[in-house]
This record gives sequence, structure tokens and C-alpha cells, in this order.
Amino acid sequence: MIIVDPRWPTTLRALRKQSGLSYRELGRRVAYSSSYLCELEAGRKTPTIQVARHLDVALGASGRLAQLVVDDAGQLDDDQRSRLAAGDTSAAAAEALAVILAQHRHLEDVVGSAAVVDAAAAHMAAVEQLASSATGAGRARLLHVVAQSAQLVGWLQMTLGRYAQARRVLAQAEAAAVASGDVDLTALVISFQGHLAELCGRPAEAAELSRAALAGGAEVYIGERVYDTLQLARAVAHVDGRQAATETIREADQLGAEFEISGDDPPPWHYYRSSAFLTMERGLVHAIHSGVDRHAADAAIADLTAGLAALPYEQRHAEWAGDYLLAMADVHSAIGDRKAATKALDEVAVVADATGSARLRQAVRKRPANG
Repeated sequence: MIIVDPRWPTTLRALRKQSGLSYRELGRRVAYSSSYLCELEAGRKTPTIQVARHLDVALGASGRLAQLVVDDAGQLDDDQRSRLAAGDTSAAAAEALAVILAQHRHLEDVVGSAAVVDAAAAHMAAVEQLASSATGAGRARLLHVVAQSAQLVGWLQMTLGRYAQARRVLAQAEAAAVASGDVDLTALVISFQGHLAELCGRPAEAAELSRAALAGGAEVYIGERVYDTLQLARAVAHVDGRQAATETIREADQLGAEFEISGDDPPPWHYYRSSAFLTMERGLVHAIHSGVDRHAADAAIADLTAGLAALPYEQRHAEWAGDYLLAMADVHSAIGDRKAATKALDEVAVVADATGSARLRQAVRKRPANG
């Protein structure tokens, strides 16, 4: 499946105009009809990698157009493609499917959830179908990929506000993770169920699920345990108050110190659980009481600022990073700093435009600082 960055049509139009070429003139250079080029610029036709590369050469764009197009099959080597085409359900075929899954994860950071969710759901369905007829070690490996894929789809549905669909898909992810026997992956899925409960305004359920995720102990990647403890801190802040949240933050900080010196390589589904990410998560806990406690507000701003600044470029401009900027705006607004709140919202708007996020755009419009 081909996935195209929403910015591709406007990028093509800008490059063509910079070159001073009409549709007809550009068409002669690349051997495409002017009507086809017009459809590409309007976003009514989907370019292939080859089309994007041809246009890059004709427009002297140094690969800018090709960088905005991803072909899932193009991420696989010849052996992996042949195995999939033959319906091979061996562990090697599962590895090929995991390559596509990894591409979807990182692509979401660049183009946002709406552009990826359909491809990710199709990938999940394909892996489920293969797993249903597989046996032995191949089936176990495919179930592992099913769990990973369903977790990603559940997350994408959450970011799009489709909570009922997210709950259903995460239940499928949990069943597959348990069947695969991977304690860490199971903990991840349960943690995401806790995050969904938090988004739905059910802090007691979020706390229960966060504790369930932590029950995996040392078998769970330490970065995940830090995150789950911070998620638990947010939940208990609502259920038991600030003191309970502060004590839970201390537990997270102790785990965080171990995380910093562990040197463990994260599994692929934890690729974003970095020190910067966890610092932002701690900032979210402090932000809960920022309206009544200036110390909490200052701590939230410090953590959110430091975490955002330390993110890699592609993550700093990811759709999910916009949520931390929104939290920053809310904290500034809570302490009466309208100028700083507006600046943070302006940054959210940039992320929303880059990723095509209707959810972030709506969130910006609803904030008082934007009025």
C-alpha cells in the first residue's frame, strides 16, 4: 500500500511554479499527460515512488517529492516479498510483516495518524488472516506481530477520538499478546488500555490498568515501567490527591534513574520511550495541579520544555507532540501568562498543519488563549 504525505500535492505545485513550467511543459519532460499532473496536484491521484522520483529529477527537487511517498512493499527485500506473495506463514514472513509495521510507526511521526490508520488496519487484518491458518513457531511469531499491529491501530484510533474502536482493537491486541507469551508486549497493551481510560475520564480504571501493566515486573522494559508509574501518578492525582501523586512521582524518578544507566536496547514498540519523552510525561503529572499550586506549574513548564527540546526533529513535530504543547499552553494559561500560552498554541497549530490533524486544530480553537 502506498502512503502519501498530505503535503505532497502542494509541494509538487510549489516546485512546478518555481520552475516556471506549465502542466504541458512538465508533462513533456516526464512523459505524463497534463491532465494527470493536474490530478496529482489536486490530490485526486496517488503518486507512486517512481512517479515522485521522475518529477524530482525533472524539477531539480533533490528527492523532496520521493521523501513524501512510502510504498510498504518497497520496504521489503526480494526474499521477504516472495514469501508474502506465496502466503508463507513462517517466522521469516512474520519478520517481513514486522518491517512494514515498523515503517507505519515511524511514518505516523511524520504525517500524523489520519494518514496512516487505514494502512495500519489493513496490515493488521492481513497478519490476522495469516496467523489464523499458521501453526507452530510461525503462528507464535505471527501472533506477536498481530499484537503489535493491533496496539498501533488502537493508538491511532485513540488519537483520532474513536474511543470505542480503540477499546475493541486493544482487546484484540491483549489477547494476541497473551497468546504470544510476551510479558513486555502484554504490559504495553494494558498500559494503552489505561491511557484510553484516562482519555475517557475514568481515572480509577486508569490506575487499575497502570498497576496491572506494572505487575509484569522486571520482565517489562524499564522505560515502559517508568511510563506506567507516571501514568499511575496522573490517575492517583485525580483519585487520591496531590500527595499521593507526589509519592508516585518519586517512585517513577527512582525507576528513571535505573533507566538512565540500564543501557538496555528497547524493543521496537518502545522506540519512543526516551528520557525526553518520560520527562514530558512527568510534566503532565505536575500540570494537573498547576492551577492551584505555582510550584507544580513551574515544575510542569520546566519538564515539558526540557522534554520537547530534547526530542528528535521528527518526533518534535509529530502529532502526539502537539498534546504536550497543548498541556504547556494550559499551564501557562492557568498561571495567567497569556503570551506564553499563545506561543505554545501557535506551535500546536504548526504541528496540526504539518500532520493534517483535525483534532489538534479543534483543540487550539477551543483554548481561551486563542480567542
